[in-house]
Amino acid sequence: MRMNSRYITKVGLIAALYAVLTYILPSGLSYGPVQFRLSEGLVLLPYAEPAAVLGLAIGCIISNLASPFGIIDIIAGSAATLIAAYLTHILRKTGKVYLAALPPIVLNGLGVSLYVSYFSRTPYWITAGYITLSECIAVFGVAMPVLAVYMKYVKPRLA
Repeated sequence: MRMNSRYITKVGLIAALYAVLTYILPSGLSYGPVQFRLSEGLVLLPYAEPAAVLGLAIGCIISNLASPFGIIDIIAGSAATLIAAYLTHILRKTGKVYLAALPPIVLNGLGVSLYVSYFSRTPYWITAGYITLSECIAVFGVAMPVLAVYMKYVKPRLA
C-alpha cells in the first residue's frame, strides 16, 4: 500500500482521537483490573478504514505511556490493539460486523488481562471478566454506532 498524505492524516487523527478519549476519563477508569476506555469505541473503524489499523495502534502506544503498568502495557497492550485492529480489518471481507467485533473483545479481554491481573494482584478470571465486559460495552455500545455513522457519512465522501 502506498502511503499518501490522506492516509497519514487519517492515521494521525485516529491516533490523536484514541489518546484523547483515553486521557479524558480519570486514569482509574482507563487502566487497571476494572477499566473502561471510551477510546475503545473506535476499535471497529478498521472494518471500514484501513488507516485505523495503524492509527489505533499509535493511539494506544500514546495512551499507554500514562499506564501504571509501564513498558509492559506500552508493548503488550499496544501489540494486542494492533493485532485486534488488523484482524478486524481482515474480517471485513466476511461482511459481518459482529465477527469483526470479536478480535478486540477477545484480545483485550483475555490477553491484556494476563499482565493486568498479575501486576495488580487480582485473580485472572475476575480481571478478564471485567475487562471483557467493559470491552463489550465499548464495542457494542459505542463502536457499533461510531462505525455506522462513519460508514454512512464519512466513508462515502472519502471514496
